[in-house]
Amino acid sequence: MLLKWRSQSTGKIAESDKPDHAIITVLAEIAERYGRTPRQVALNFLTRHPSVFTIPKAGRPEHVKENSGGAGWDMAADDLIAIDRAFPAPHFDVPLEVI
Repeated sequence: MLLKWRSQSTGKIAESDKPDHAIITVLAEIAERYGRTPRQVALNFLTRHPSVFTIPKAGRPEHVKENSGGAGWDMAADDLIAIDRAFPAPHFDVPLEVI
């Protein structure tokens, strides 16, 4: 499986005028429970299987520090289910973006 995570580069995670507000809100709520950031929750979720890895952007030392906070802890099953519901897998093949 290959998944591209779209960065919320503005630093404003949950803005009500963004179309993905509800999805980002799920990450923000889970992050608050664990004392993490939404990006750390997303990285933790994506790398919970040993055969999956991520290549997160780290343009500044702060990014590296934040990204490292996505490892070394586990989420409760209910939180994993909530993320799965917020980010449902497509029922068809999706072409990869060319960058």
